[in-house]
Amino acid sequence: MEIELRGLKEGINRLRTTISPESLDLEGSDLRCTSVIQADLTLTKNEPIYSIKGSLSGSVRLMCARCLTEFEIELSAPFERIVHREDKLALAGEASDEITFIAPDAISVDLSDEVREALLLTLPIKPLCSEGCLGLCPSCGKNLNEGKCTCLQEHTDARWNKLLALKNQTET
Repeated sequence: MEIELRGLKEGINRLRTTISPESLDLEGSDLRCTSVIQADLTLTKNEPIYSIKGSLSGSVRLMCARCLTEFEIELSAPFERIVHREDKLALAGEASDEITFIAPDAISVDLSDEVREALLLTLPIKPLCSEGCLGLCPSCGKNLNEGKCTCLQEHTDARWNKLLALKNQTET
């Protein structure tokens, strides 16, 4: 996401833009966008510092951690960044977690890496197609959301057989 700094007025500026998923280089990540990413940002210019705050939103496809089916969700990520015009640090290519340093004569700033990071950090750790997802049968692999499987439902661990026999003796 390239933001044009030239022409911004001192104080608060509003920016509403769309970001194509291709420009974020998401190959190799779990994030597969099904729509463009909407960016609704407030840029506060106080030369040499630009404060950028807002939100990113869009539709993404994920794979359920229980049943391995794909599903689509709306993703909304907060976005906050400070851009600072600094001669020495910009020339050295320095960066920090919160601040992006640019050259004093830069006319724009590319925040694609920061946008990608914000979206990836918003992904759920364990994505589920629904809260009640039943997952897969551990024996045959059938998706239990589509119906019951024909496997023997009682799976016992042989290590518990002696304890089970003792329980059966006390019940009779």
